[in-house]
Amino acid sequence: MLIFFCAIGIFLIVRLTDVMVPKWTYTMDRDDAGEGTRYRDFYKLPDNTLDYIVVGTSHANYAVNPMQIYEETGYTGYVLAGEQQNMSCSYYWVLEAGKKHKLKAVFVDVSSLIADKDSSSLILKELLAMKPSITKFHAIFDCSPDMDTVYSALFPLYNFHDRWTDLNRESFQGVNESNYYLRGSALRFYSSNEYASDEVGIRTTEKTVLETDGTQSYSEAHMDISSDAASYLEKIIAYCNENDIQMIPVKCPTRHWNSEWTDKINAYLADRGANKIENMLDQDGLKFDWDTDTHDNGYHLNYVGNAKTSHWFAGYLKSMNIFTDHRSTDGIWNETADTYLKWERSTVYDCLYPRQKIYRYLSDVADHTDKYIVLLMVYQDAEAFYDTGMDELFQRMGFENGINPESQKSVVAVADRDGDIFSRTSYRKEELLGSFVSKDGEKHSYHIVSSGATSGKESILEVDGREYTCDFPGINMVVIDRSDGKVISRSAFGLDDKGKLCFEDHVPDGDAEDRLRNNTESEKTKIENGVLITNGNKKNLKFVSTDDGCYMIKDIESGMVLTPENFDNAERTPVTMQEETGLASQQWTVFTDSNGNMRILSLFADKYLAVDRSGNYVLTAEYGDESKCFELRSEHGKGKEQGAA
Repeated sequence: MLIFFCAIGIFLIVRLTDVMVPKWTYTMDRDDAGEGTRYRDFYKLPDNTLDYIVVGTSHANYAVNPMQIYEETGYTGYVLAGEQQNMSCSYYWVLEAGKKHKLKAVFVDVSSLIADKDSSSLILKELLAMKPSITKFHAIFDCSPDMDTVYSALFPLYNFHDRWTDLNRESFQGVNESNYYLRGSALRFYSSNEYASDEVGIRTTEKTVLETDGTQSYSEAHMDISSDAASYLEKIIAYCNENDIQMIPVKCPTRHWNSEWTDKINAYLADRGANKIENMLDQDGLKFDWDTDTHDNGYHLNYVGNAKTSHWFAGYLKSMNIFTDHRSTDGIWNETADTYLKWERSTVYDCLYPRQKIYRYLSDVADHTDKYIVLLMVYQDAEAFYDTGMDELFQRMGFENGINPESQKSVVAVADRDGDIFSRTSYRKEELLGSFVSKDGEKHSYHIVSSGATSGKESILEVDGREYTCDFPGINMVVIDRSDGKVISRSAFGLDDKGKLCFEDHVPDGDAEDRLRNNTESEKTKIENGVLITNGNKKNLKFVSTDDGCYMIKDIESGMVLTPENFDNAERTPVTMQEETGLASQQWTVFTDSNGNMRILSLFADKYLAVDRSGNYVLTAEYGDESKCFELRSEHGKGKEQGAA
């Protein structure tokens, strides 16, 4: 009986611990990097499936994307770094990975060699994530900065017993992490940068000096290499040497680093016969724009910066000549990679560059104004996000001067090629009642009410007595099939309460999606059948559509595709021909401008390919050992220039 009650007690303690301990789940919109998800996913991998790992601070999580690297190389890796991970934790995660996998390389981000205060709460995330073992037992005592952390790691309820107010459904049901396939990476799809300098000052520590007269004085000393961190790095080096694993010290990009630290660590490594730091900030092939490549003012890279460093990292792995391409043999990684590619493209498109989605939607409508009638109104305000690209597309719909949504003004507009084409704007509430006759002879009515920021909160988009308003601040719009008067799309785009551009598109009727798809398919066929011309000669470059409506520009014979290399918007935009991977960096959106010219926009860079004075796109292409400039055109263009593409 005693054994029974002990078993019940143990079960209750284990269950209560599971409920009370935070899950630290990865999402794209949280501040933390989802340490719990990262380590739980690591333990799900089959044994002996990793070629390399990366350990160190969170700079590594935001700089290395193993899924992108796998798509480019076929090499399998994992980022076991963590927020402010100290070198002792890095050492034990190397041991943990070494128990499960036959590693060929370990990359160590050296940030934690520079002395800094350990955070017990952050270290606890990593210790709790380890599975029970002798390794974890040693890690708890070696990595913990104080006994409270030791007690919390051994008995988590010691630390989390009073977390009742933070509990939610996830706490009791567990977490669904089937949609996590980043292999330890952390991606953020926005930019934030407030620093003017590319390199911050060296961090300092304050020293207290007791003078002979009994008074205290203070001085600042540059932070030096931590002797404790250095001892664990030497353990990592020794472990790697014993197991025939290459250890490569790296410094992942951050503006919170200083060249003096790099020099100090390189001198330390040289004394021990180790390789010097592979500092990603000093690589010729890596160029960072801190206005677009960081999500938190230079501490860490965002998705754009991560894609650059991961591409460099893939090239570095290739140069080592020790790895095997698993793409033709590894079913699990290939399955995960397929899911990742779809997620990456849709996320980049929706989160990083919402304007592209709006442009493509408006372009699809503008391409078929012979089939559509457009009704729209402005609710609250549209001037804050409206740009020349949108204006150009509205002009193609028939609005001669665009829709001109001046600040806080109301706007009502109708584009019917067989009837009215006009827009009206004012500071008052605008109301419009009208009708049209569809091609099947039926008469239809509409009712539009627009309220600017100073004229109330009423908004109406009504067709044949049915309401289609999205009630979304910004531009509300419906698209009507002129053949029978049915609304086949309603949409809204504007700024949310955080000032972020948002876009919503709804298909209101049963067969509306098929009608839209048929029109889109005809445009896709037209683009795919276009012949790309370089320097006046037809080349074997083709637009090849992908599942999500984007295109690759592909050399049919070699299978290589065009990819922006440095993503500059200079007069000559550097691109390279690379093996097809399906990554977002190889994706392009294509639409027609107001002159009928085809426009190519990089999904990754959110920029047109550079245009020279004659209106032709000019790319600096590298293919094999050749380097050449060529103009890229499309034969089926209808604009003033011969189909500039």
